[in-house]
This record gives sequence, structure tokens and C-alpha cells, in this order.
Amino acid sequence: MNNRATTGVGMTLGGRYKLTDKIGEGGFGKIFRARQINVDREVAVKILPSRFNSEQNVVERFRREARLASRLKHPNTITIHDYGQHEDLFYIVMEFLYGEDLADRLSHGGPMAPEQAVKILSQTLRSLKEAHDMGIVHRDLKPENIFLTTMSDELDFVKVLDFGIAKLAEPDPRSSLQEERSLTMDGSTVGTPAYMSPEQAAGEELAATSDLYTAGIILYEMLNGRPPFFHERPIRTMRAHLFDPVPPFARKGLRGSPLEAIVLKALEKEPEQRFQSAREFLDALKNPDLIVVPDPSPTSAPAAVIDQVPFTSVPEPTPPPEGFSLQGSVTSSIITVLEEPEPDEVIVLTERKSTPEEVPATTSPSLPTEPSTEPEIESQTETPSTDDWTWSEDQAVDPHHTVSPAKKRSSSLRLVLLTLLLLLVIVGAYGYFGP
Repeated sequence: MNNRATTGVGMTLGGRYKLTDKIGEGGFGKIFRARQINVDREVAVKILPSRFNSEQNVVERFRREARLASRLKHPNTITIHDYGQHEDLFYIVMEFLYGEDLADRLSHGGPMAPEQAVKILSQTLRSLKEAHDMGIVHRDLKPENIFLTTMSDELDFVKVLDFGIAKLAEPDPRSSLQEERSLTMDGSTVGTPAYMSPEQAAGEELAATSDLYTAGIILYEMLNGRPPFFHERPIRTMRAHLFDPVPPFARKGLRGSPLEAIVLKALEKEPEQRFQSAREFLDALKNPDLIVVPDPSPTSAPAAVIDQVPFTSVPEPTPPPEGFSLQGSVTSSIITVLEEPEPDEVIVLTERKSTPEEVPATTSPSLPTEPSTEPEIESQTETPSTDDWTWSEDQAVDPHHTVSPAKKRSSSLRLVLLTLLLLLVIVGAYGYFGP
């Protein structure tokens, strides 16, 4: 293979495919728009990197993988029309698609609605199912290889690209050590770190469950706007797949949902604990309650409101009179005030006083936040119990001052005694100075 063909717009491959425009380039080659001359149709041609033709055994491997990939006929898999070799170039001819890949959609659209994400992944899994049934593992599934197009007025119709291409960059078990190095050390890593399964990051043999792990990564990214593991250094990303737990969903509404549970199952570190087939993964996504995420009840007060009073004019409660001990938690009752008080209105949050003698709960002065199911107790005109605090009615200066009923009675008794003593003094004086 000493002939070096010049790749570019205008050249014709195999006498049938004339390159008209370069539309992309990646780790596994360049992609051109082309015209198939003999049938006059537009096609896409991928020309593989020159490193694939450096060793003789790659020719047979290329033909074998291209032949297998061309047998995939599922509507969600890109159709391969032809493959071949032109001088020192290997090329694959595919159907030409209009649209955008999933990576572009996520870059400008952000996280997707659950319904849309499930729709895209379900189509991807149908494509994988056919390939896995034929013994083909994709090995490099990622958003760039999931193309979104329009088919018969159906938007976001999925076409999975590049089946079998990644395997060409893997060392062949039958090749020598030198041949392996020439294929694996000169070029990109086999697979994309952010979308590698743990066994792929560890360099182990891959099975269908590796693709299903990557499908879980892609579903996580569609729902959260980013993959679960990503670092600037690829080795750190690969290590995260091996050892780090899956980060919680960025969207709180999906945390704890059945959809999150499906993603977590797909992202199990051990292949035996994941979905064992694309069909099993698909069946899980068909759950009718999968994307029903309950919203907080509009009648429920948000958690942030509890224990809050939205104004600052509430005075501190007056301590109890000397000689009385106030025990127990000062947060045993919660009162949430939602309206601004009037200028002359005073609201004080009070607590019951704990005493050695047990007091029935129905006599508590605390305000219930919900209607009580217990029978209402009518108010009595009896003298208040000494276990309850009452507002003082004779404190004009400080309306918040509290006085014990026992102290009230003690004051009244002293007043009576003083009155009687005064009368005795008056009577005695009258008798002494009287006639």
C-alpha cells in the first residue's frame, strides 16, 4: 500500500461516489456528502483514518465489520449502502440524513422533557436490540452517534450511526504485540471516556450490557443536561465510571422517581446488576407511570415557610413572673402568620408552662393549624386554673405583662386586710377621742 490518495472534495471513490462537500470529521474519519453517480442519489461517505490501513489484518477486519453492519435493517439504524477500498483509503457509504445529532440538540437546548428523552432512548434501544441479537456491540455509543431527523412527519426520529467502527481500533487477538501497538497507540482512545462503561474503562471484553450502560449515561444527560461523570482529564472520568457513585439528579422533581430508578439500574457498576438486554430496558421504559412526577400540592405550605413570621414587629414574649419555672421545648408549637398585622395589633407566640401536675391537652391555649377532629369544648366562666397564664387587664403601661391568678388573689387579700386594719384604727381613734 504505497499509493497515497489525496482525500478531498471533487474526487471520485471507486468510480461511483463523487465527493461534493465535507460535512464533518471525528476520531474515526472524515464524512463527505457525495453523489452516487450510477443511480444519481445523494449519500454520505465516511473515509476512515489512514492508520487503519497500516497493517494487512485490518483489511479483513474492516470488511468483516462493514459486512455485519450493512446487515442491520432496523429503521432506527442508519442504512449502509456500500463499503470498499479506493487505493489506500477505506470508505463506507451510508444514507444521507438531514437534521442534527443529539450532542448538538443538547448543547443548545439543555435538559429535555422526560417524555422526549424516553422517546429518543427507546428508539436507540430498538436499534441496539437488533444489533445485539446479531452479536454486534456498538462500543462507541454517544450523543454524536445518535442522529435526530424527520421521517414521514415524525420529529426526532432516531438513526444510530457507526456500528462496528470502534471495533476496528481495538487490537485483534490474533495479531502480534507490535501490530496491536500500531493500532491502539497511534490515534484516539477506543471509546469516549464520558460514555464508557466501567468494564470498557478497565480494558475488559465488552458485551451488550456495555452498550446498555452507555444508554443509561445518555438518558441521564438528556434529563439533566450533562453526563454524570465528566472531568477535563479523561483518566479521571474513566476512574469515576469504575468507582464513583452516580450523582443525584440535578432536577429535584425527578429525584426518587421511577425514571431515576431506571437510570440508576442501567448505571450499575457490575454488568450482572444492570438490564441484561435492550428488550428488558425497553420494557422498563414502557411503564405508564414512569414520567408522572407528582408536583407539591398547591394547598401545602412550602417547607421554607414553616417557622417563619414575615414581619419584624412581633415583640419578644414576656418572661413568667418570678417563682414560676417555664420548662419544655420553646418550639413545641408552630404558628405561621401570613398577613401583616394592623399597626396597633400585637401578636405574641406563647408556649404552655410545664408543671408537675398533668394538664389535659384540651385545655392548651395553643392555636391549632388544622381543624381538630376532637369535639369542641365550650368556654367556661370558671376561675382560670393556676396552670394557665392570662393576660393582665390592669396593666395599662405594658399590655404584654402577664400575671398569675394566684398572685391576683394574694393582692386582693392584702387589700382587704389593709382595709380592715384601717377601719380598726379609725374606730379606735374615735373611741379614744370621742365624747
